[in-house]
Amino acid sequence: MAQLWRWLATSPVIAVVRSSDAVSEALAAPARCVLLATGDIASVGSDTHLFHTRGKIVFLHTDLIAGLGGDQAAVRFIARRLKPDGILTTHSQLIQAAHKEGLITIQSLFLLDSLAVKNGLTAVLKSRPAAVHVLPGILPRVIREIKATCRLPLIAGGLIRSRRDVEEALAAGAVACATGKTRLWWLGEELPAGTGAVREVVGEEH
Repeated sequence: MAQLWRWLATSPVIAVVRSSDAVSEALAAPARCVLLATGDIASVGSDTHLFHTRGKIVFLHTDLIAGLGGDQAAVRFIARRLKPDGILTTHSQLIQAAHKEGLITIQSLFLLDSLAVKNGLTAVLKSRPAAVHVLPGILPRVIREIKATCRLPLIAGGLIRSRRDVEEALAAGAVACATGKTRLWWLGEELPAGTGAVREVVGEEH
């Protein structure tokens, strides 16, 4: 897992692939981490293998992949047959099942209102994913507040549409930004912010 954080330190944009047409661009882009948020159980295995041949880290958005159930059997199938590096989901029970299968886990937290944040953080702190996906990711003040109370790495996602959005989220404490905007997949080492947060994570693992 430390390799993921090191890569995000120099390439802090996660390419969110939402259509089959975006696969080729994600393969070519310098973004080292990919979130597959499209397809079905018949296609994501081959897409995952293809990204792995390019040396990329692959996550499956299990809530958006057609044909995947929401139980432990689905997680076992993902880990043993589809073989991504990890999953992203809103469901705490899938996070816990994925831990047992050795997958890297990311849990979504929706910033709808104060109560949603409070309840979401309670669930996240109980399930202990490797990182928290905060949505929408264009609320730097809220990201800073969550960062102050939650030591888990934060990934900003949702409505990330510009370089400025990325820079503000990283400056607020996110370790990375997940976006489907293909032009942002080409941002890399010229992004100065957010690396300190990644170094903290790597340091805690050793």
